Amino acid sequence: MGASNAERAITSLEINRSRYQSSEESFGPIFTDIAILLCPPPKTAAKIANIIGCWERNAEACLAGAQKWSGDAVAAIIAEVLRRHAMRNVKIKSR
Repeated sequence: MGASNAERAITSLEINRSRYQSSEESFGPIFTDIAILLCPPPKTAAKIANIIGCWERNAEACLAGAQKWSGDAVAAIIAEVLRRHAMRNVKIKSR
């Protein structure tokens, strides 16, 4: 009896995460659009790289969708949006 209860406990802890995976990456194109609005062409990647603090090639890859936006990049873009809108009561720190 103890083994069957343990089996039921193990199966009840398993979670089907496939329904969450499709929505987890949905913010990438949004940040690309925000980055282009922040730094319109020409030299969008160079300006974004300066804001984020990364190489221009990495910024180009993020803008093209070939590379995911890092947490620091997202924090830097949000901080730049807040800075431009003068919301100085919000502080964002990268890890």
